[in-house]
Amino acid sequence: MIIIGNPDNNVLFLTPTYALWFLSALFLMKMVLPIYDRLKHPIAIAIIIALGLGFLDFTSYFGFTRFIAYTPIFLIGFYFNQIKENIEENYKSITRLYNNRIIMILFTFLVIILCAFVALKFPFKVINFTINYGNNFDLIRRAIVLMLGIVSTLIFNHYVSNRKSIFTKFGKNSLAVYVLHVYIIKIFHLIFNHIKVQSGLLYIIFAIISTFVIVFLLSRDFISIYLKKLFDLVSNFLVRENKT
Repeated sequence: MIIIGNPDNNVLFLTPTYALWFLSALFLMKMVLPIYDRLKHPIAIAIIIALGLGFLDFTSYFGFTRFIAYTPIFLIGFYFNQIKENIEENYKSITRLYNNRIIMILFTFLVIILCAFVALKFPFKVINFTINYGNNFDLIRRAIVLMLGIVSTLIFNHYVSNRKSIFTKFGKNSLAVYVLHVYIIKIFHLIFNHIKVQSGLLYIIFAIISTFVIVFLLSRDFISIYLKKLFDLVSNFLVRENKT
């Protein structure tokens, strides 16, 4: 990251840069999952902790602040089938609305509009949960962002299908896409800034096209195979297998 232009950072290996914070946060989420699984209301408790974190002021090592903030969404994904079964058994009216295609399409557009409004009006540090509360309004804004994240997760699960499609390979090899796209995008930024393109429309078109190209190329099976070999090499170097 330093070679391709990452800002100098004294705690580089303690604070994952750019999009790599997600891997640390996901690791921590899985580590605390057995603890939450023993609680009676894990999602509600995770939401309270996520909102309460903003009152504390400390440096986020290993993506800790966002790990706390996104844990409720992670838990909803983990317990999704149980939540869905409970709603289908006890809340028939909600199930009918959830399964109504027209209502869900309208609701999806409404959520997209709200997300766009939040993205334009809220500071980025509020959206990515890296800012502490300066006043009570910051708490409300964090609650709005968290609510939209939860609702978006439920909507996404509504549209996801088990049938194979053109996107199946993208999902199957998503780890390679996520890990490697960070560096390719950074290189693209350097190139785009070097040629000094001033047109915002051209930048948007370039971003859309490059997104599809990056996802298509990095989702190839051979890339995932070689990336796994690299992971195994590092893992075997750090952790010795007990064969007894």
